[in-house]
Amino acid sequence: WLNAPYPGRVDPHPQRGSQFRFCRRSGRLRSLIPMVKSRFSSLDVRAMVNSIRPSIVGCKLTNIYDLNSRVYILKLARKDFKCFLLLESGVRFHLTGYSRDKSAIPSSYTMKLRKHIRTRRLTGIEQVGCDRIIDITFGHGETAFHLILELYVSGNLLLTDHEYRILALLRSHSDEHSKVALRELYPLSGAIGLLTVPVDEFPRAIDEMLNLVSQRQENQELKELEVDDEKAKAAGKKTESAFAKRSKKRVSHSAMPLPQLLHRLAPFADPALCANSIAKAMSAADLPCENAFKLTVDDYAFEDVVELLQRAAEVALETLRSVSRPCDVGGGSMPVLEEGADDGEDVDEDDDAEEDAAAPPADRPAEDAPQKPKPQEAAGPKLPGWILRRRVHVPPTEPYWANDEFMPLPPGDCSRAQPTEPEAVVPFPTFHQCVDEFYTMIEEHRAVEQKAQHAKTVFDKVERIRADQGRRVEQLEAEQTASERQARLIEANVELVERALAMVNAMLASQIDWGDLWREVKRQQRLGHPIAQHIHALDLERSTMQFLLSGLEDDEDPDGEEDRPMEVVPLDLNLTPHANVALLHSKRKETRDKTSRTVVSAEAAIKQAERRAQQDLQKFQLKQTIRRVRQTWWFEKFFWFISSENYVVVAGHDAQQTEQIFAKHLGPKDVLVQADVAGARSCFVRNPGGGEVPPATLREAGTMTLCHSSAWDKRIIISAWWVPVEQVTRGGPPAEGDFVLVDGFVVRGRRHFMPPAHLEMGLTLLFHVGDSSASRHRGERRSRYLEAMGGAGEGGGAPAAEADEESEESEEDREMEEEEEAHESDKDEEESATETEQ
Repeated sequence: WLNAPYPGRVDPHPQRGSQFRFCRRSGRLRSLIPMVKSRFSSLDVRAMVNSIRPSIVGCKLTNIYDLNSRVYILKLARKDFKCFLLLESGVRFHLTGYSRDKSAIPSSYTMKLRKHIRTRRLTGIEQVGCDRIIDITFGHGETAFHLILELYVSGNLLLTDHEYRILALLRSHSDEHSKVALRELYPLSGAIGLLTVPVDEFPRAIDEMLNLVSQRQENQELKELEVDDEKAKAAGKKTESAFAKRSKKRVSHSAMPLPQLLHRLAPFADPALCANSIAKAMSAADLPCENAFKLTVDDYAFEDVVELLQRAAEVALETLRSVSRPCDVGGGSMPVLEEGADDGEDVDEDDDAEEDAAAPPADRPAEDAPQKPKPQEAAGPKLPGWILRRRVHVPPTEPYWANDEFMPLPPGDCSRAQPTEPEAVVPFPTFHQCVDEFYTMIEEHRAVEQKAQHAKTVFDKVERIRADQGRRVEQLEAEQTASERQARLIEANVELVERALAMVNAMLASQIDWGDLWREVKRQQRLGHPIAQHIHALDLERSTMQFLLSGLEDDEDPDGEEDRPMEVVPLDLNLTPHANVALLHSKRKETRDKTSRTVVSAEAAIKQAERRAQQDLQKFQLKQTIRRVRQTWWFEKFFWFISSENYVVVAGHDAQQTEQIFAKHLGPKDVLVQADVAGARSCFVRNPGGGEVPPATLREAGTMTLCHSSAWDKRIIISAWWVPVEQVTRGGPPAEGDFVLVDGFVVRGRRHFMPPAHLEMGLTLLFHVGDSSASRHRGERRSRYLEAMGGAGEGGGAPAAEADEESEESEEDREMEEEEEAHESDKDEEESATETEQ
């Protein structure tokens, strides 16, 4: 009962971990990690709905992907925010920060979903009652569609219209109360609720349940006795009737566990929540409780059982309310997210775009990057999550931590076991991140196990090829040795072989029947004829004879005192003994040459098999990749680089992107860099901190401008120039004044020309570091020019240090720092001639 969250709904086997060992009996890899939680409970569903609702409500569905026939991913986006919602029929749903390999060709079900709900806005997500059913709404009113996900038994994913009439589904099923099929109304009324009866009616309900269970047990026992009577009657034995046996036998029924009884009264509570609620209720009543799963109704009086279950039901309801909103079934204590998410701008996403832009932007890699306004989900309530781990030790490997279960409440409130070590609990800021990490680790472990199994299969094939080639070589070498030994036997028994050939050829010359000839040979063998006893077989169709010979001296018996075994030697009846010896030697030489050729071909075949095995493993490894979605920055859709002094320089791919940069991403202290050459791109240096932009950054931006112009192809050495964005406007040329039209921009005032730049470009690897190590890298790309000029030297125009902090330094330290800065400034001037774009 503990493995099935709800009666009548049998879950499949849970997923297991990735640590495995080869099983000799089955020939497969056997997992060593114990059973872990793999299904959502009603409490998890309620918590997940309220955890992801602030993020996804108001987003537009840009595309739908299918990983397999059960797992689907919804790509959602709104202004400055993108996310992926993973739906697995019968198992889970959550936001994911990992990208997975999609199907090369979308399934028919995916195409049907795209047809109806693609480009529609997600307007709501709710839990149907307290059941493990999720209702995701797209659109409003009569144009709305509902995507319903079932997380019990085999699961299901259905698409309905605004009247909940089914338009598409993964599987059809029916029972005596409802039918789930195409063009049928989805049975929302069949979802379970909070309690089967009110709390004050628990005594009557418990008494009826116990009587019903007792009656069922008695009926089952009576049925078994009747079956025994029928078997005895069929066997012709006289026995007492079932009623007589029942009257004499003292009936003892197993008592119902308290968690099971509480689950029947509160169907939304899973076994772990029932046991924890009973334990808390007993603790509040000062009753001892070592293991709530082992408590039965026979352990206490009926009145105590009713009171205990009433308290436990209240505790379970309070636990559900802690992860619910006031508008949810049963109420809740979580704050309500303000409406108005639909007012966000529509997004125009490329349907075939990859997931590299799926996650919301994080902290900027450069200090000068502007901070975007926080997405709307930041204002929603945060529901944390926890992963409970257990220590697994499978000798001879080292002990390791394996995930056991995930929970939306602190450990002990809804888990089966109370952790005893701090490392056993891993907290997460949000519940959907917790579940995403939990299932992703299971997928990674499963991928490792599949990879190991596939590698074993591939290399077993290589070993079979190697063994087969070795067996062929051994066979040829054995034939070569046998030919040489047979030739030596003939040479040692030349006279005997010559007499036998003469005798058989003489009998054949007399035109005797072949059958009579063989019968005569057998008769002579029985009579003890010295030559006939050496004849083993005759193949007159091929003119050959199998002859038994011996006479070679063994190393163990050099004196020849012991009897030596006879060996079968083939003889050609048309050849003399010496000609047969020559024939065997020629056969030995042919076999030797064939052996050498076989060895060479075997080595080539083994190398080719190993090469194909490595290629197969590489292809399989590419297919089995689960990678975290990389967070992208706003400037990555343009031409961009980060200068050696930590300034972001961007340029548009075309006129439309250049207009977008100028309209949305520039400030008054930014700089435009251009050049008087055909095809030069307008580069913008972001300077949100204000202050002067260092010359080195301006030279690097000028190099980028010239390298993206016709000067690159014609190898023209020319100077670039820069102006503040304050002198740049968009629109038609003015009627009067000093101005220049460049790339659709009107540039007024004085232009600052730079020295001619080398047309050199480079490629730089940008490494991502964690928050713990980011502080150690701060200031590595500071501007030496700004430090020499008295600024703080931080990229992006960081403010200068406070004067009172400088006054606290000693005079000796200040002199040492000035000498060091002067030395670094001289070094920077020497390297400025060869400085290129980073």
